[in-house]
Amino acid sequence: PPAITIGPKSLVGEDFYCRFDTVMRRGSLVTWKGSCSAGDEDTQRTVQARLSGKKLSYRYQGEGGWNGPFVRCAR
Repeated sequence: PPAITIGPKSLVGEDFYCRFDTVMRRGSLVTWKGSCSAGDEDTQRTVQARLSGKKLSYRYQGEGGWNGPFVRCAR
C-alpha cells in the first residue's frame, strides 16, 4: 500500500489530507474528528485507526472496510 503519515492531529496520504480537532483513544483504537480534503472537496470526518501488533489500519467511519495494514516506519 502507499505510504501515509500520521501526526498528533493529522493523517496525510498521496491523495488526501486530514486535520483533526479532537483525538480519543480507547485501547488499541484511536478516533479522530476533524476535516479531510481530497482534491477540491473538504468535509467533516471521523477517522478511526487500530493497531494490531506493529501494523496499523485506518478507516473513515461509516465507509466500511479498513485501509492497510501499514507497517510503522521510524524516522
